[in-house]
Amino acid sequence: MKIEKKIYTEDSTPEEIKLLRERVTKLKSGILYYQEAPTISLFQLDIMWGKVQELSLDLPKFDFIIDLTGIERPNAEIRDHIKKKLLAYKSRFDQIYIVYGKDRLLLFTVKFIMHYTGLENVNLKPTMEEVMLEIEAREKNGQG
Repeated sequence: MKIEKKIYTEDSTPEEIKLLRERVTKLKSGILYYQEAPTISLFQLDIMWGKVQELSLDLPKFDFIIDLTGIERPNAEIRDHIKKKLLAYKSRFDQIYIVYGKDRLLLFTVKFIMHYTGLENVNLKPTMEEVMLEIEAREKNGQG
């Protein structure tokens, strides 16, 4: 079973919830990866950010990669919920990397959300490969 392009709600099956949680992983020490669901819902955000909380318990600071490739652009209610989730971790993010793919309107939406969070150290990249290259460069320079 895989994540479908649908709105996940409280009626989601245990298997669907498990699949949502599996989209949040620890890539390596100090780096969390969050692969957004194709269609974002409040319920799904809470499930996935719950996993972020679990994985970051032992991390005072961490890099956070948010992969938005192929998602539908979020509505105002979802954008507000995302801002709240990001702000709850504001002091714990070392770097935030956001992968937006080829969707220029999504890039605009991301910039809009980031502007209102006031988060610094946000890196917007079209591909995951570019994110990993930047992380490797930071590590080589002793910044990672």
